Amino acid sequence: CSVSGRRIIDFDYLFGRIKEISSHNPTMGCTIYNCDIKSEKVFGLKSKFKIKCNMCHSEFSLCTDNPGNTAMDVNTASVAGAMAIGIGCSQLQEMFASMEVPTMSAVTYSKYHDRVANAWEETALSEMKAAAEEETQHAIKEGRVTAEGFPILTVVADGSWSKRSYRTN
Repeated sequence: CSVSGRRIIDFDYLFGRIKEISSHNPTMGCTIYNCDIKSEKVFGLKSKFKIKCNMCHSEFSLCTDNPGNTAMDVNTASVAGAMAIGIGCSQLQEMFASMEVPTMSAVTYSKYHDRVANAWEETALSEMKAAAEEETQHAIKEGRVTAEGFPILTVVADGSWSKRSYRTN
C-alpha cells in the first residue's frame, strides 16, 4: 500500500500506538521495522491504517485520531472551525488540497455540519433559557412585577450577528 500526502494526527495517541506496535512480540524479535502498511481507510480527515508484521504476521490498526476520545474529533472540529470563520465545504476542501491532506466529501461535510449546527442551536436555547430565568429572579428581587405578580423583563433578541465596534465610545 502506498500512502502519499499528509495527515492530521492526534500525536500523543498515535505515538503511544506506535510504541505498542513496535514492541508487540519481543520473543520473535519483532520491531516496527518488520511492519508494513497494508491498507488505509479514509473517514474525512481521519485515517485508519492496517499494519502487518512480516515476522509474526500479527495485524494491527493504527488510527490518526483517538477513537476513544470524548472531545470533538478532527472532522467535527474542522467543520466547526469552518462554520466559525464563515467558510464552507468547498473552501475547506481547497485549503486541505493545497496542503496535500485528504479531505472529506461534501456528503460527509454536510453530516458533520448538521451535527455542529444542532449542537450550537441546543446550546443557544439552553443559554437563552438560563438567561431568562436569571432575569426573572432579578426582576422579582427588585420588585419589577405586574399587579398579577408576573415579573417584568426587558428582552433584546434581534437574531442578528452584532458588528464589532472599534469606536472608543
